Amino acid sequence: MITAVSPAFSHSLDAPAALEKHTIEFSALAERLAHPSHLGPWMRNYVEHHGMLYVKDVKLPTQPQTLEDISAEFEQLCRTMGTLVEHNPGKKDYVWPIRAVKSQSSLKTFSEHNEAAPLHTDSQYRAQPEHFVAMWTIQPAQCGGGASDLLDFWQVCQDLEETSSGQALLESLQSNHFPIGVPSIFREPGDRGYIEAPILGGAVPFRYRYDTMQAGLERAEVANETELSQILDRLNEIVHSSPHRQILHLEVGDVLVVDNHRFLHGRTAFSDPDRHLLRIRFD
Repeated sequence: MITAVSPAFSHSLDAPAALEKHTIEFSALAERLAHPSHLGPWMRNYVEHHGMLYVKDVKLPTQPQTLEDISAEFEQLCRTMGTLVEHNPGKKDYVWPIRAVKSQSSLKTFSEHNEAAPLHTDSQYRAQPEHFVAMWTIQPAQCGGGASDLLDFWQVCQDLEETSSGQALLESLQSNHFPIGVPSIFREPGDRGYIEAPILGGAVPFRYRYDTMQAGLERAEVANETELSQILDRLNEIVHSSPHRQILHLEVGDVLVVDNHRFLHGRTAFSDPDRHLLRIRFD
């Protein structure tokens, strides 16, 4: 059985949660586990209840040295938390590098460039987006950029529930199906380039990425395009002006795990070409 966590982890699920309450040093976490095999299940359980977990300076038993070794250890850790999901179906590409690359994609994923990545959930263009996203820091940007941006959408919903206009917006996010553009590198030959889904409810509790949804509106022919565009614009303004946003500067060896059906994440722009994170998605 996993031992009890520290008092800093005992806050109410419904209370506004400061980032430090979801942060723990790996060494302190390891001391609280009855056995090393409990690490992954404990991490998953925590994220299921609180939406995110930030573990600093992870040290695994084999002390991996090469990028290949680190990728293998990261994959193994995530396998103890859930079922890994391929980034491209059939290619077994569970570990995905996040670093700036040259891309000819017309609709890029955020892992392809070094520009700012506005708050979003991953795989919003899939019928069933993965439940969890984990990131391991290989090399943070040394330019002062590339900081992680996090927002608990549950807190946004709580704020919206306090006004009639906010309640109306939540209803619109549930009742409307938005066309969502699929990034170029993930499209299948002959598909229409978008899916349709509500932002709240449906196959998952929450999904969102402004640019892919705007791209979907441009590609699809929907009678209420203007209305849906106005809803997206309002939600985007609310998300990016939220007082609940948290900025996180990841360091080498840090691991961040978020509930992809609840937490939005993003990053600031960076100029350092050596910035490098690994990402794994799982259910």
